[in-house]
Formats: sequence, structure tokens, C-alpha cells
Amino acid sequence: MEKWKRGSLRTALAASFVLLVLCGGLLCAQTRSGPAIVDRALGPLTQYALPEGQRIAFRGRVLQRLASGSYAYLLIQRESGEQSWVVTLASSGFAAPSMAVRVMAFGFAEHFESKRLKRDFPQLYFAVVRAS
Repeated sequence: MEKWKRGSLRTALAASFVLLVLCGGLLCAQTRSGPAIVDRALGPLTQYALPEGQRIAFRGRVLQRLASGSYAYLLIQRESGEQSWVVTLASSGFAAPSMAVRVMAFGFAEHFESKRLKRDFPQLYFAVVRAS
């Protein structure tokens, strides 16, 4: 049990990032101290947040899906041909290989390590994924 807690902590925090960014955006719109509230809520994940003007949206097809507890890592082939890894909530279960999707990335990390998957991602987007 202890090994599971240590291994999944970073993955859990990373995926929680997506929900917190969405909720944080609502808080920012309602209060002047919004950014400070979001920074406190995100804690160490603040380092991965993309400023609102730098958020990335793209379309593509799912090439691979790796389940990791409450989260799913998706390898997306963008319309441009570039491949990108994206982490999202596993409730995006519809995102099966070959499915067309839209991605809205709210965060980005270089050299992200998933201890649960025992895998490093050279680049990883924290995103909301929808069927296209």
C-alpha cells in the first residue's frame, strides 16, 4: 500500500491539475485575488500551468491509450502529423485508439515522470480531451 501511495502521488497531482485549472479559471473570473487562490490550490503543479494566452488547442487521432488509475495518458497524432502525449481524466474512456479527438491543453511539462507507469514522457500536456 505504501509503495502505491508514493508511486501514484505525482500522477494523481498531475491529473488533478486539469480539474483545478478549470475551477481556478472560474474563481479568477469572480475575484480579484483569483490567481493567488489558483496558485495555492495547484501547489507544486503551478509550475506546469500555461498562461491563458498560451493554452494550446489541437485536433488529432488517438494512437495509444495508457490507463493509470484515475488518469489516462494518450498519444495523439495531430492533424499536422506531430505526435504529442496528453494526460487527462480516465473518465475520457471514449478516447480509444483511432478515435478523432479535440484537445485543450492547460498545462505542459518537459521530462515528466509517471511513477505509476514507470515511464518518462519527454513532453506532456495536461488537457481536457473530447471526441471530435
